[in-house]
Parts: sequence; C-alpha cells; structure tokens
Amino acid sequence: PGPRSLAGLLEYVQGRVDEIEGARGHTCLLCETHYFRGYLGTEALQAQDRLRQQSCLMDELLDLGIQPHLLPMLNGVKEKGVDVALALEAYAAVAERDVDLVVMVAADGDYVPLVQSVKRKGGRVLLIVWDFEYDDGFGRHRVSRTSAALAREAWRVIQVDQYREPSGVSPAAALPTEAEVAAPAPRTVEPALDPGLEPLDGDEDEGIDITPELLSGIGGRGTRTGQI
Repeated sequence: PGPRSLAGLLEYVQGRVDEIEGARGHTCLLCETHYFRGYLGTEALQAQDRLRQQSCLMDELLDLGIQPHLLPMLNGVKEKGVDVALALEAYAAVAERDVDLVVMVAADGDYVPLVQSVKRKGGRVLLIVWDFEYDDGFGRHRVSRTSAALAREAWRVIQVDQYREPSGVSPAAALPTEAEVAAPAPRTVEPALDPGLEPLDGDEDEGIDITPELLSGIGGRGTRTGQI
C-alpha cells in the first residue's frame, strides 16, 4: 500500500455506502475494520529488503485503528489460513456483533459460502474489487480476476478499476452514480473464459470478467440504520 492509501480506501467506503443508501453527508459508520495477510517473518523480510515496508504498514494500520491479522506463510511462499481467518471474523461480526453490512476487499470464489452464510443471518456483503495483471517471481504472467460466482452472491459489487477519479477530488465527490452501478436483467448465457488469460491458482471460476450484467444492483431504497 502507498502512503495513506488505506485511509483513502476507508473514506471511499464511507462515501460509497452513503451514496448507495441515499444518505446526505457521511452517515456511514465503520464500527470495525480488519486487515488479513500472510507474514513472512523478520529474517525473510530483511533478506528481501522489505522490513521497513512492513513496519510502515503496521504503523498505518495502528494509526487508523485497523486490526491486523497476520498469519505465518507456508514454507515462506504461500499464505495459509488467511481465507479462513477472514471468513470467521466476518461471520462473527454479523452473527454475534449485529453488523449488518460487511465490506470485503476480496475476489476469491472461496468466499462464496461466507457470503451465503452472512445473507442467511440477515446481513449484506458489499465487494470492492479490481482486476490486475502482473509477472510473478518465477517469470510467469498472472491475471487476477474477480470470481463471477462471488459477484452473483454479493449484495453489491464495486469494481474500482472501472473508475478514474480526477486529481484533487475527494473519493466521495468522484463516486459513480446509482444509475452507473445498477444491474440490468440477468442474462441466461454465462460469460466465457478469456482464452488469453491464465486463471490464478487453477481456480476455474477465476479469470471471468465481471460484466455489467453480473454487477449486483439489488438493494433496498429506504432508510436503514445499522453498523458496518
């Protein structure tokens, strides 16, 4: 994350929820925030010259009141248990702490059961996602795409990479309008995998573009009182 990028993300969430719910001004209250990731350990971070970067990230999390959840990496390479930890925390927030809207910055299809469980408990899930491509440390080109199955289960999906905010404008002021994110009638034909893109981690559901037809636009238009 870049300098103060997490603070900007929190501001974006508040402004976006306000706009979706039809509120005037910041009436959305983020009652708890969590950050999940794998942790390499001091020696590995020093070897990769990333120790200061990790320390700055922790400073930012603590300064913003975001609760970090750092889990050890499997063999120093693969994250292990992060998905489970996130799912348990999100479900507990709805089932035990009366949180009615969960905002997830996540795109993995493995979270489908979590979203379904949150819905059964009367909660809603708003996804904030973006698609990106990169070359990994082994010289392979990787593409990260949001799971179409996850998008269908969510109350709403905000695909951030579809929007470009002009410089000098606050996230809340540059948000897309309700009409821009409303979903049309569902299509009967599934979008096909792009043959030129490689799915991540062998997940057949990854690599599917979120089309406007898949953007969740279902939600009440009345006044709501709740916690996020």
